[in-house]
Amino acid sequence: MALFLAVIKDYLRPVADESKVEEWRGGRVGIIVDEAILNTPEYAATRRFIREHFFIKAVVSIGRDAFWYQARTTAKTSFLYLVRKPDASVSQAEPVFYSHVEGIGFTRTGKPGENEIPDALTAYRQFEKALSYKGHHLDEGKVRAEIEEVEWPASIRFRWLSDDEAGERLDYAFVAAEQTKAALPPDHRSLGHYAQIVVRHPEEDQVRFYRFGTIDRNTGEVGSRGFTDTKYPPSDLRVIREGDIVVSGIDLVNGAAGYADASVDGLVVSKEFYTLVVRDDMRGEVDARFLAILLRTPSARSLTLPTGTSNRTRVEGEDALLALPLPNLPPIAEQTALADRVHAAYESRRRASETLDSALGDADMQWRAEGVLRVDSSL
Repeated sequence: MALFLAVIKDYLRPVADESKVEEWRGGRVGIIVDEAILNTPEYAATRRFIREHFFIKAVVSIGRDAFWYQARTTAKTSFLYLVRKPDASVSQAEPVFYSHVEGIGFTRTGKPGENEIPDALTAYRQFEKALSYKGHHLDEGKVRAEIEEVEWPASIRFRWLSDDEAGERLDYAFVAAEQTKAALPPDHRSLGHYAQIVVRHPEEDQVRFYRFGTIDRNTGEVGSRGFTDTKYPPSDLRVIREGDIVVSGIDLVNGAAGYADASVDGLVVSKEFYTLVVRDDMRGEVDARFLAILLRTPSARSLTLPTGTSNRTRVEGEDALLALPLPNLPPIAEQTALADRVHAAYESRRRASETLDSALGDADMQWRAEGVLRVDSSL
């Protein structure tokens, strides 16, 4: 892909329309790229090449299921809209339009689905109208003012580029994380201010057969996935205790964080998970359940920067997790009230699931009443 971008540069005219302002004179290209080009250290030189030879007009992040139906891949991609520079020495004055598009008009199974592309395109066209010039020079103050006047969708971001950061990440996730951090109050705290990581190893089982825990990234519930044999030694396993905040180091970006209740006490997880407890000096001020919920919010997930071609990425380490910035917490009573609401929702969900299972069981008895043998549902 990096070589392909170099070929595209050679195909595009440095000046295709002399009547345009400088940043719009060159040939244009829209291209879908592997997101590793935009966010991994290995492709920093490619990003410098892009910055040197193109004006970057838009970066649209695409959901990882976009190409599953047709290509059976969950590779994370982005759409780039680029204009060839007339001269590599020219700096970009216009901001870059950023957007994330999850729904593309059909689901991963090929069925019709939500399409967010038209809304992103409408927002981009509105952004282009805000690009004001004084002659051939961008009126940055007016552009900023016009952008601030519009109530943009939450998925829309804008970024002014700096010549000092030519190899810096260009992906939507990076921009969203940086802007979320910038919006936090100056006295905000990190996760490590409220909680600390604890590591408990299980006793060694001769056959390495343990009852493993997991986190449902859709709901945040910590549950059991049953007894499993493993190649991990006890030193690479972590024991969950009631009251822990359990975080998936791989899948936190997708909401895999939850609170451990009594039902999962004693389960084990791999070293890819983190188990945290509220710090002693914070007890009485912090509800661990509230911290777990906070880690699942879209803002917190935007601060967990994915790299490469997938939305699944490892947290860089304990220090990176504990350094995750958080907003100032509300009083403990408000934390507990919200946590109780979530707990009640979990309980309702479990009861509904039990009711459904019971109803299906009663219906299944009709087959037995007719003398029909029960068929193995796994077949």
